[in-house]
Amino acid sequence: MIYLEPKEKILLAVRKHWFVFLVESIGLTLLVLLPIILLLILGLFYDLHLTLKIFSIFGFLYCGWLTLIWIYFFVIWTDYYLDVWIITNNRIIDIDQKAIFHREVSSFHLDKIQDISVEVSGLIPTLLNFGNLHVQTASDNREFVIRNAANPGVVKEFILRQCQKIHKISGE
Repeated sequence: MIYLEPKEKILLAVRKHWFVFLVESIGLTLLVLLPIILLLILGLFYDLHLTLKIFSIFGFLYCGWLTLIWIYFFVIWTDYYLDVWIITNNRIIDIDQKAIFHREVSSFHLDKIQDISVEVSGLIPTLLNFGNLHVQTASDNREFVIRNAANPGVVKEFILRQCQKIHKISGE
């Protein structure tokens, strides 16, 4: 649960790019197909009677395998969906989902930001416009990072505009 300060409004939520989730999902799809491919290859080298006996055992083990893959997919989706930066008119709330039942929530006020940098490396991140967003704060020399964020340059400019608004309001 996120608690907002009085007169605080959520302006933007920043998540990982969808491509990161897609790549992990494709890897899991390959893991789903791997046992079937191995069984088909096994069927080429052994007679049909032995293959049918193996198939009954394989069906049981394959259901367990699919269950494990499904659980891992749920963990990947949970990490993708719940890893988020929430940008408000006063601060940034960093929700870092470490595991299913382990989450770290940090926040810092926009007037404490000293530096924002964007790191985009590689052909696919450049073409699909995703990368790492680093924010350095003045409070405790801590750097906040969201990895593989969608549109990091746009998010950086948005945060800088919000910081300028805060500095104008406070008269700095």
